[in-house]
Amino acid sequence: MDGPPMLLNRQVEQAALAAAVEAADDGEGGFFAIEAPAGMGKTALLAYTRDRARSGGLRVLSARGTDLEREFSFGVVRQLFSPVLAADRAAQEVLLSGAAGAAAVALGEPVAADVTLPGEFAILHGLYWLTANLCRQQPLALLVDDLHWADAPSLRFLAHLQPRLEELPLLVVVCLRPDEPDAAAAADLLDHITADQTCTLLHPCALGAEAVAEIVRCALGPEVDPAFADACRVASDGNPLLLHEGLRALAEARVAPTAANVPRIEEVGGKALSRRVAAGIGRLAPEHAAVARAVALLGEDSDLSQVAVIAGVQPQEAFAAAARLTQLDLTGMTDNASGPRLRFTHPLVRAAVYQDVDLLSRADAHRRIAQVLYEQGADSERSAAHLLRTPAVGEPWASEVLVEAASLAADRGSPDGAVTYLRRLLEEPLQAPERQQTLLRLGDMALRTESPEPVGYLRAALAEAADPEARARIAAVLTLLLSWQERNDEALAVYEAASGDRAGQDPELWRVLDTGLLDMALDDPVAYGIARGRMPELAAAVPSGTIGGRMLDCLVALHEAFAGVDAKAVADRARRGLGGGEMVYGGEFDLPSASRISAFACGVFALAAAEGDDVLPLLERSLDQARKYGAVSDALAGHTYRGLVWLWRGALGEALADARAALRLIEQTHYLVDLPYALAVAVAALVEQGDVDEAARMLHGVDLAGPRRSGHWFLLQESYGRLLLAQGRPQEALEAMRAAGERFARTSGRNPALCAWRSGAARCLHALGRADEARALVEEELALARQWGAARPLGRALRIAATVDGGESRLGRLDEAARVLEDSPARLELAHALVQLGAATRRADQPSQARGILSRGLDAAYQCGATPLADLARSELHAAGARPRRTAVSGPEALTPSERRVADLATTGLSNRDIAQQLFVTVKTVEVHLASTYRKLDIAGRRQLAEALQGEHG
Repeated sequence: MDGPPMLLNRQVEQAALAAAVEAADDGEGGFFAIEAPAGMGKTALLAYTRDRARSGGLRVLSARGTDLEREFSFGVVRQLFSPVLAADRAAQEVLLSGAAGAAAVALGEPVAADVTLPGEFAILHGLYWLTANLCRQQPLALLVDDLHWADAPSLRFLAHLQPRLEELPLLVVVCLRPDEPDAAAAADLLDHITADQTCTLLHPCALGAEAVAEIVRCALGPEVDPAFADACRVASDGNPLLLHEGLRALAEARVAPTAANVPRIEEVGGKALSRRVAAGIGRLAPEHAAVARAVALLGEDSDLSQVAVIAGVQPQEAFAAAARLTQLDLTGMTDNASGPRLRFTHPLVRAAVYQDVDLLSRADAHRRIAQVLYEQGADSERSAAHLLRTPAVGEPWASEVLVEAASLAADRGSPDGAVTYLRRLLEEPLQAPERQQTLLRLGDMALRTESPEPVGYLRAALAEAADPEARARIAAVLTLLLSWQERNDEALAVYEAASGDRAGQDPELWRVLDTGLLDMALDDPVAYGIARGRMPELAAAVPSGTIGGRMLDCLVALHEAFAGVDAKAVADRARRGLGGGEMVYGGEFDLPSASRISAFACGVFALAAAEGDDVLPLLERSLDQARKYGAVSDALAGHTYRGLVWLWRGALGEALADARAALRLIEQTHYLVDLPYALAVAVAALVEQGDVDEAARMLHGVDLAGPRRSGHWFLLQESYGRLLLAQGRPQEALEAMRAAGERFARTSGRNPALCAWRSGAARCLHALGRADEARALVEEELALARQWGAARPLGRALRIAATVDGGESRLGRLDEAARVLEDSPARLELAHALVQLGAATRRADQPSQARGILSRGLDAAYQCGATPLADLARSELHAAGARPRRTAVSGPEALTPSERRVADLATTGLSNRDIAQQLFVTVKTVEVHLASTYRKLDIAGRRQLAEALQGEHG
């Protein structure tokens, strides 16, 4: 028999896990999820993995989710890593060095008072680098049982780790129950983790007849009637735990395994586990039974000294009870630095003991536990976890615990936990100012989780606020939130109610409130009608330099960009609003970062449309700040809008990388506001790269016509039109382009720099043979582009006009397009213009001139990563009598922006590891970029790098 009886019929799972251990030892990461109902042997398989990993030379770190600790910020993460740091304090400096230092916050390690706490994204990345540092010392296995009860931040860490596994000697194995009702709050994250391409799912099946017969023989003797064995299989449904518990009961009752005794299987073995637990507790002395119940109430790994206090017994009695419970196989006892600790042998055992305590006694016990933990100075989240299971306590210490727990959760990058504690705090008797402050904090935290709950909380705060200034402050956030949820009628009602009397009030509040109106007006015609009447006043307002003033400038700039007024004027206003990026994380005005991020994104959108040279550096700074101090949603916004800028500049690889990073963060957070932007960038970049199938896959299941979250869905509709045209479906592409135009025009959007639907539709009409309609549309876009004055939309409009018009003006318009785009950042548009100009020149019987133009177009297309366009350029070069090289440009100009960033840092002497930490990427990503850089520069390695990069100036 292979292994213990619990592992019969588990050869497939054992083989997979054994191979994964060997792979991790060889440096290849792996992620496995064992998913099965309770009692199916998940924990036994985890124990098997632990033994194989240890014997294979891996360091093993283990954790277990529990229903009582689901709200602990990074609770599972702390179980994994804290023992390592506690066991070897001398190693902490190494393990928490560099970017890993941010992990200290999640692990409850002390942080200097003058240090700005890192944000959630930096904490996640810090935990990754802590993991990487451990892997440098020794191959590592992270084993997590009962993942369905894990806290949300720990689940986000695992999701953050998954795409970075490849380069680490790391094996992650998790166990979870399917469809666990108590895990509903984390269901999206669990689904994301198990559906990820890195995750191998194992589903232990019910034991078969031969395995059951073997287990019955081991338990009851070698002579087993087949009918008896099969009845045991049916009664247990092939569940190993239930089978063993039933056989234990049958053995104690001395039931022989004969056919005649089949009826006794249900009689004696049915509900054997709960009966055994009840019988075991019933045989205990009252003080020992109190210890068992105290352990069930305290949760996993209960400290025996705390158990004694809760049970109301002396420490010696608690120890004797623990020994007796262990003897009955109900609990296990371990020792650590703080003393003995007790844990039930299985969650079902704890559940049986816990359920044996009546509801009133249970609530009172949790209250007493919370108070004891508070008085002992325990982590506030441990005490708060018990208050979550009690009605209002009505004593100051309870409110103090919940306030501190919420602050601690927020500091540790867990807005989810903060929301839970603040919601419970509202059940306590609070004075009006405390209640209002709690409601505001609750709304702020819930905004960071994309939860629908903040609306109710903020409405309650608004109703309770008597001070007009406080009402305006709440209304400013509430209007933004309602508009994000497409509840614009409600948002406008809040805005108008708050705008009644502005006389004598702080003008900063009204700037923020008006920002909310303008945000709504970008997507709602009714709001736009109201905003249009106020636009002259808002646009003419004297710049204040305050947070509200900057936000207002950003929104006015985007409205002017929609209208296509003047690119230079819009760029100036957007710069004034964006400043150096301090609007997001600086300033004194108390406003959730989500509100600031939204306004910041509008300013970036406007500046990018106006082709401001400073938009990328500004985004880089903002993204760096978001990574260090912001929530995951802040980093998501940075990746999304930087991806959009890369797309408009033609850096397709960079655009796609940022879009994929944003989409992954959306999957982790379910923060959907930026979804249409990220998808639009990804689809457009893939189409230009020639990967039409992948672009179509990304849009699978996306309802473009149905209800949508707030955001500029016209961008995604336009990208969808590009995809359809690339698929050879011009009629459907035309409908998509017109739908994009209709959405864009809902709030008077006209500017082709933001939505070039007219030229897109003209291409479709041209393909359908409807030349007159195509010409009319593209000429309209050309006039609008000239009015706006930026190079990218003008060059595109000229190029499309030349395509649909043909005739004698074609060469002239293509030549003008190339000249307009020559000095602009829009390199892909330049490549398109050059290739089409070269092709037209060749057809005009000027092959020599055409070859020079096409060669430049090929180089530009290659630099952008536009494979279909590069192939077209090569084809045209052949037709012009040239023999184009297979690989286009080399040297510093051939480097992508990411390659150049990495190369520049490498020349400063930073190691690959240091570069990876500074750029928030993996070491493997740095290695890939450097290898590509060396190839493009035709050098052997780092020593030649600085000189090769200087060659561009030589």
